[in-house]
Amino acid sequence: MLRRPKPIDTSVKSRNKNKYCEYHEDHGHTTAECRELKKALHELADQGQLNHFLKKGDGDHNRCNLEEKKDNDANRNIEIIAIIIGGIDSSS
Repeated sequence: MLRRPKPIDTSVKSRNKNKYCEYHEDHGHTTAECRELKKALHELADQGQLNHFLKKGDGDHNRCNLEEKKDNDANRNIEIIAIIIGGIDSSS
């Protein structure tokens, strides 16, 4: 489902050894910072391949909470980036 990432381009010597990316299985950045993973997830979402990970429920309720959160965050100048990292589907 998820394609194998291209190797990290930066030199091994200049990579931050304190940061590890589970997607690349290498040091240099964290999984949360990984642009390649975000790009791959966006591609899967655009193809509808992540729909089974979404909770079914009252869409209007979720939308209202999201709008409230956006309003609160806008007042604090915070950006939200939602990502999926590992885990298992517990609904099965």
